[in-house]
Amino acid sequence: MNRCGAADDDAGARSERGRMVRGRILLQALLVVSLAVAAGSRNAVWHDGLVLWEDAAAKSPRIPRVLYNLAVEYHAAGRVPEALDLIRSLLPAREADGLVLSELASLLADLGLLDDALRWSERAITAEPRNAKVWTGHGIIHQRRMQWEQATKAYERALEIMPQEFVALINLANVYDELGQDRDADRTYQAIIAFYPEAPEGYFNWGVYHERRGRIGTAKDLYRKALQVDESYQRAAERISILADDGPRALKPLTRP
Repeated sequence: MNRCGAADDDAGARSERGRMVRGRILLQALLVVSLAVAAGSRNAVWHDGLVLWEDAAAKSPRIPRVLYNLAVEYHAAGRVPEALDLIRSLLPAREADGLVLSELASLLADLGLLDDALRWSERAITAEPRNAKVWTGHGIIHQRRMQWEQATKAYERALEIMPQEFVALINLANVYDELGQDRDADRTYQAIIAFYPEAPEGYFNWGVYHERRGRIGTAKDLYRKALQVDESYQRAAERISILADDGPRALKPLTRP
């Protein structure tokens, strides 16, 4: 059973990653587009972040932040080669940009090049040591290498800088779960729910935590809560259905990247 989180390696996790990333970049996109409205009609370019940034890049192909955000959207859509080409086009001019370097590291990790990914992630940390998202990306690389202690330190550092960094919170709680640090895991899941009560991922992952420990009733309650806040959250619906059919025997070990 895969759980939700940025360190997951399947298509569902990539779509959730895209959803979280878009919240960060759409305001930037609106600004870029609004500055160009006078040059011509934009009509229906607002379907989603990918369409928006493709449109912005077509009209402003030399603005690095536009190309970076388009690369992020390609990555979220699973179009890794296109994202990688765009990120590489920004180098070496943007080698002091921690987010660009971190995105390159993440793309390389998706290609299975974990050693190269770690080297670029370390360069991202050097470039922007006070950027929580860069530290979160660093934690993800270590988590995918199953280096739990290093991942924990990176996520904790991200949260020192930005206590409400969503991806760091989710992945740190899951690492604590993996390590059997139940008190720390519970505390972190509770923080996720407190900071993001409308995010189904928090309830779902906490449900997985309880299911793994045989607390099936509590797990079901949390899966139901995830569906209350987002009725389209299929992972929670699937767990409820499986548990209703098979009970605790349906629980399988978590897979880790």
